Amino acid sequence: PLTTFYFIVVAAVCFVGGQNEKAVGRCVLTSLVVVFLVWDVPGVYDAVFGSWLPNTPAVGATRGLAYEWQFRTGLEHYASAMGMVFAVSFKGVVRWFTEVDQLAGLQSVVVKGCSALALCVATCPWLIEIHVLPKSDFNTWHPYTFFIPLLAFVFLRNVSKTFRGYCLGPFRSLGRVTLETYLLQHHLLMNGKSKTILVVVPGLPLVNLGVVSVVFFGASQVCFQATGEMKDALLGSEPLRNLGILTLATAALTCFAALVQRFLATLLGTAVAVCMLAAVWVICCRPPKVLRALTVAWASSTVAVAVLSQIPWHFVPASAPASPPQGAGAGVASDPLRGLLVLGIASVMLWSGDGFAGSLWIGTALRKQLRRDTKYQEVELGQAVSRKPQIA
Repeated sequence: PLTTFYFIVVAAVCFVGGQNEKAVGRCVLTSLVVVFLVWDVPGVYDAVFGSWLPNTPAVGATRGLAYEWQFRTGLEHYASAMGMVFAVSFKGVVRWFTEVDQLAGLQSVVVKGCSALALCVATCPWLIEIHVLPKSDFNTWHPYTFFIPLLAFVFLRNVSKTFRGYCLGPFRSLGRVTLETYLLQHHLLMNGKSKTILVVVPGLPLVNLGVVSVVFFGASQVCFQATGEMKDALLGSEPLRNLGILTLATAALTCFAALVQRFLATLLGTAVAVCMLAAVWVICCRPPKVLRALTVAWASSTVAVAVLSQIPWHFVPASAPASPPQGAGAGVASDPLRGLLVLGIASVMLWSGDGFAGSLWIGTALRKQLRRDTKYQEVELGQAVSRKPQIA
């Protein structure tokens, strides 16, 4: 739900902004203001979400779903917005690097070095003061400072043409499936609300790590490819129409799942009901080939889950989790002053096109000064050459 929520936020901003860069920038700034109001202004979150999210303890949310949603979304409530800010500023960043790379060797090093120094000066306090905090204290700072080390790393990683010309193949392959690995970690690597880990080879932790990792990354790659194929097959050339149909189909399947859970509260019973529904759909409605394949895959995966659930997998407890924060709002990342600071930094990035929070300004000012000095030297040299010796 967390990933889906922020995906919907980004999709809404892109849809409203359209192809106009200025309109997209205004939509991104509007989303930042909305995020600030909802998560950082006291009382607004309770009015928006607290009115319909329950506060009673539930499985996986011992302090209530309203608190759990505020805690989880609050940890990353500026992440998607700041990512969009950098995306909007990306053209300016590329133009800056292109112009600086064309400078003379020493001038380019000096300009990039000053910008890198500014980012490192901002990163050092984060490493010394914030990164070492206990988990509960770090959570309150993380949403407002997470972009500092990220921007420093991105700048240093792309600081020269040589650095940009090389990449690690394994990291590039893993980068394509980061979303899938993030989602599947809770289904393959961990269980029991992330308090247990899967052990396939007991007594040999390194061997177990290797076996589970191969299965994990292989499954992530399969999910990545399947997601792309399903997107092309389901959305096609009329995405809005198909998205509406998918929404209705999802609502129907959700109602079906609720009925199954109510009357057939076992995995085997659910698998039988799903297979019966899939058979009726394929035989009576005669869907296209792609949808038939997806239906068969859906029914097969349901049966596979029902069968695999009967195998006595061996899970062992992970390290003891930290004790939950105490108090009504303990551990929730919400601070109006820090939120205003992030909002101001993001506004400057959007207005200036500087994706590195103003650090490129320093290099730009230095570059202009170097150009001005070079022009003065050229003028003086030209005047000296144009002077002709006087013959008495």
